[in-house]
Amino acid sequence: MHDTILGKADGATVILYPGDVWNYGDKVDCEVAIEKYAACERRISPVNYAEATHTPEDLTALSREFNVRIAKPNGGSLLFKAVCAGLPKLRVWLTDLNIAGVISVDRAFAPSKATREKCDLETSSTNIAYLYQHLYGANSLMVNGRYQASKLGNFKLFVVSHLCLMASANVGLTFSYVAKNALKIAMNIVYRMRG
Repeated sequence: MHDTILGKADGATVILYPGDVWNYGDKVDCEVAIEKYAACERRISPVNYAEATHTPEDLTALSREFNVRIAKPNGGSLLFKAVCAGLPKLRVWLTDLNIAGVISVDRAFAPSKATREKCDLETSSTNIAYLYQHLYGANSLMVNGRYQASKLGNFKLFVVSHLCLMASANVGLTFSYVAKNALKIAMNIVYRMRG
């Protein structure tokens, strides 16, 4: 980094360590500050944040509760059920369990025999549990970026369709409202995905 900054920047580069004082026009030895930063970095121990693992059975139970919460504002509407049945299913590779599963808004989470290469998404069971525990879970999954999506898979279509349902259920909107405003909602989601 030091060589890149000094080699490509126009003008004088000034690197200071907290507590250092420099006045415009004074000569500065950046190597002193860089060595102080390097010494600090050598003292830092890497931290391993272990995530809790959720079993496929945990994810199935959470997904059933989630599906009820999604359907609740719609009072069992047949149109809502038909639309949900037509939405894409997402094949997910659970990196901490080394197994595949299928996510859907009309069925419970189910383990799958899909290979890692055939999955639309790779993430941990903790992230999928979060998606099921919170109606804003898909949005959070997109924001925190703790997944890998296949370029060949359904992930974007899944997020657009499911995010719309989750967001509407989160604020108590019915499917009929969402259907009337689908273009506006979808465009907003697509805009967010490009961001």
